[in-house]
Amino acid sequence: MKKQLLALLGLLTLNSVAVAADTSASSLKAKAAERNAVFKQKITDVSFFSENCSKELAVWQKSAQEGQAIAQNLLAGCYSYGLGVTKDDAQAFAWNSKAAAQKNAAAQAGLGYAYAQGLGVTKDDALSLSWYNKAAKQGDVTAQFGLALAYAEGKGVKKDDAKAVEWYRKAAKLGYAPAQYNLGVAYTAGKGVAKNSTQAAQWYTKAAKQGYVTAQYNLGVAYAAGKGVAKDAKLAAEWYRKAAEQGYAIAQYNLGVAYAAGNGITKDEAQAAAWYRKAADQGIADAQYNLGVAYLQAIGVAQDGVQAEAWTRKAAEQGHVSAQYNLGVLLFNGLGIAKNEAQAVIWFRKAADQGAAKAQYNLAIAYEKGLGVAQDQAQALAWYSKAAGQDFAAAKEALKRLGK
Repeated sequence: MKKQLLALLGLLTLNSVAVAADTSASSLKAKAAERNAVFKQKITDVSFFSENCSKELAVWQKSAQEGQAIAQNLLAGCYSYGLGVTKDDAQAFAWNSKAAAQKNAAAQAGLGYAYAQGLGVTKDDALSLSWYNKAAKQGDVTAQFGLALAYAEGKGVKKDDAKAVEWYRKAAKLGYAPAQYNLGVAYTAGKGVAKNSTQAAQWYTKAAKQGYVTAQYNLGVAYAAGKGVAKDAKLAAEWYRKAAEQGYAIAQYNLGVAYAAGNGITKDEAQAAAWYRKAADQGIADAQYNLGVAYLQAIGVAQDGVQAEAWTRKAAEQGHVSAQYNLGVLLFNGLGIAKNEAQAVIWFRKAADQGAAKAQYNLAIAYEKGLGVAQDQAQALAWYSKAAGQDFAAAKEALKRLGK
């Protein structure tokens, strides 16, 4: 079976309008605070607007028309997501512009995002940076995060990883989970700050405890590898589970691996297969491959050659070398599917081209004996030699047999 994935994820990007924070009518301030609580844990506040746009729309429209900045900003959010009203980025921009003119930090951040993405206005990185700066100076965490991304990506300003870290840290200290996560990534990669796995794990922990899924996954990776924390397979499995239960595909795969090996968790092949299936359904090639093996060998599931071929093929079509080799074997031998030597040779060739010694050896046999391909001794020798060059014993024996 394939080994556990341990790759850390990269930076996230901002993908919503900004958080509300202003002074006005107490009911509006309460809604702004409610939205702020949602936004600190997630990179999008769509759940807040899904819950509130329809039932609060009339109040927000009236208050916005009366010039209340918080209401104007909240109404902009409804237009931005198309909740309670027809989606209209131009209207969102217009209402945020009115609120920003009153120095509403959330609206200023919203304009920064609109200019960064070209939503309701012509894209303009310089103006985006200007509005983010205005909001960030008022302590708006999403603007601080937006500024960090601008410096990290060199959008509207010279790329500067150290400045990016500076702004991530400001937002992270205010409890903004996406910034805490990205600060962890910066410490992991040593971008803009000295590499420090302990600091990385600490920031992943802060974001993970707020339910931030990518931080939960990376924290699982940290515990699995002992990076910045004491190695602890049980805690690794626990954090993988938290991320997996939120639908995070790589964590679902890693949790499946943990169940298959009994690593930090009681061994359970049926649970392993179930989690592989969830990740496989989301397109994770390693999970598709492992699920194919499970169906082929009846590991945690009933043996099923058709399912084995189907999942192995999905992984093979993504370029998974072991799956390409296995698919060749299934086709060559007719295991659960119709025997097809010509198709088997095609898949052996794909795996062989990626350097798989077993596939190179099987391809050589096919050429030597004319199985699924025209007999060609020169090609047979060439592929035996490639496999032998990787110290593949059977290929070396074949070359001796052929006097080479």
